[in-house]
Amino acid sequence: MNRGAAIDYFRSHQRKGEIVTGLHYFDEGGPDMHGINQTTETPLNELPFERLCPGREGLAALQQRYR
Repeated sequence: MNRGAAIDYFRSHQRKGEIVTGLHYFDEGGPDMHGINQTTETPLNELPFERLCPGREGLAALQQRYR
């Protein structure tokens, strides 16, 4: 079973109120959520204001990037 099929399986049973148990396979060689979303390793409460609020131009650039 590939990753997408496994996720679909879990979600379909979750919608029915069922809990899937057993051995689950995780590909440890694949990217993690932080890598996929390009998030920072620094906790948000430790980031300077300028990084958390990039200003109008910075936000516009981010919006263009994810369209």
